[in-house]
Amino acid sequence: MMLKVSLIISPKGYRNQIEAIFHAFLAQQIEQIPSRVKLIKRLKTDLKFRYICGFNIFGSIPSEATFSRYFLKFMKQIL
Repeated sequence: MMLKVSLIISPKGYRNQIEAIFHAFLAQQIEQIPSRVKLIKRLKTDLKFRYICGFNIFGSIPSEATFSRYFLKFMKQIL
């Protein structure tokens, strides 16, 4: 089953970061990061990790609420 990441609509300008958010969720599982709070902390402090996920190293990272909202959207598409 292929997840259609590009079809999820973003209300606050994160449209360009949807794939990066999805990659961050994948990286969270691979790196065994236990929570979204720790994932966001890692994205803010580890520029290499941020770049690998697809975020701009000079830009901001979406909030925990944004990550939670997209997690629910991704899960709805999968199920």
